[in-house]
Amino acid sequence: MPGTRQCKYKRSQRDLLISVTREYHRRRQIDRLTTHRTDHEPTNENEINVYLEPDGSTQADFAHNLVGLVFFRTTGDYSRHVPALKSLKTKLLALGADVPLYAITNERPGDILHWQYEERIQLRQKPYSLEVIEA
Repeated sequence: MPGTRQCKYKRSQRDLLISVTREYHRRRQIDRLTTHRTDHEPTNENEINVYLEPDGSTQADFAHNLVGLVFFRTTGDYSRHVPALKSLKTKLLALGADVPLYAITNERPGDILHWQYEERIQLRQKPYSLEVIEA
């Protein structure tokens, strides 16, 4: 059923969202290492939805808090998704959000092979290789 795994965290619960997501994947990774399971478990969704008031009163908050747009290399289709993201970038500029467009290598849904819970992530390094597509 759509929306059954959507975020229901409040802004004040940001740290809780991050810690719960990290712990969920840490336990999955330990379980996979100890049982040698290769099945793909569901991914913990961490999508955040934003609603703008029709009167424009929330546009400044939105523009201030948006960090950028991201193209996921592993699961995306460059020729289809990057033009759509560039179009969205142009529309966001009209709302006052001048954000960069990034590309990052992600894992396939259900995989947790790249991320190691005991190591600090370096997004610009392999395997993620974060780069700016358009500033």
